Amino acid sequence: MNRRNLLCTTLVCALVLPALSQALGDSQCYPVTQNGKWGYTNADGKFVITPRFSKAEPFHEGLARVEQDGKWGYIDTQGNWVAEPQFDKAFDFHDNCARVFKKEGLLGGKYGFINKEGRPVVPCKYEDATDFSQKLAGVEQDDKWGFIDANGKLAIQPQFEEAGEFHDGLAWVKVGGELGGKYGYVDTDGKLQINPAYENAGDFGNDLGPVQQNHKWGYVDKSGTMKIQPRFDEASMFSDGLARVKTNETLGMGGQYGYIDTSGQYKIQPRFEDAKMFHDGLAAVKTNGQWGFIDKDGNTVIGPRFAEADRFRDGYAQVRVEHDWRWVNRNGDLVPLGK
Repeated sequence: MNRRNLLCTTLVCALVLPALSQALGDSQCYPVTQNGKWGYTNADGKFVITPRFSKAEPFHEGLARVEQDGKWGYIDTQGNWVAEPQFDKAFDFHDNCARVFKKEGLLGGKYGFINKEGRPVVPCKYEDATDFSQKLAGVEQDDKWGFIDANGKLAIQPQFEEAGEFHDGLAWVKVGGELGGKYGYVDTDGKLQINPAYENAGDFGNDLGPVQQNHKWGYVDKSGTMKIQPRFDEASMFSDGLARVKTNETLGMGGQYGYIDTSGQYKIQPRFEDAKMFHDGLAAVKTNGQWGFIDKDGNTVIGPRFAEADRFRDGYAQVRVEHDWRWVNRNGDLVPLGK
């Protein structure tokens, strides 16, 4: 079971939009669409890679994943293939490795990893996997999760019902059975540092981890001490010193999003229909059905005028204007369309 998808829904760590929030500064290439095809422009709107892909994602660690004829591959900043289209799913590079997926049969498939030369580091043999983080990646084998290193060797033997990525030296894991199990945290040696005592858990950030207890979310520190008492309906990891939280749900519906600091005090009162984590000092928030951006004091920096919006990274964020995905800078100016 891929519990990570459920966690993302619970924490709203991923919205229903393209995963277009990764680093751009190493390439200054921006994926855009023209006549139904994706290519890449520079900040002046000039095409540097001609539109020819059915889908294209931002560059990350110098390479970008693109889709052509129903298969995914990777290109460099010149548009040259590093890995020819051959994967049914592909993910961004992290720690010089990218997670890839190949189908097997009608419903099955396996995950593996490739390096920046497009060569397999780990063959597609795992039932599920996470991206690499802090030089380890979670993998599922025979319905149990463990962790491998960058050479593909098991660093922590498969023993957990579920597992997340390492952040601040800890990763959440579930033990005690798929039904009725509890969540805790292990270190990079696989030792339990926070005992499994929670209904759910998320990634650490700023040395605090979100945990669910009695259907409410709070935060523990790395010793397992509850530093922010459970009182939120949703809670994300800390980023830029603030965490996105949700309150005032009724039967799992409604509620508003705001932001707390590491002491648990509201820095920005709950007032948004939806919200994302802070990056580069700005956060995307939704008001009256439209997305804009606020700073860490809650001031509006870019007014709500986008159908969808992703997080800022290296001075730019991807936004959807009607049917087109565009790029916006911190002043609210859109990067020109490709010329």
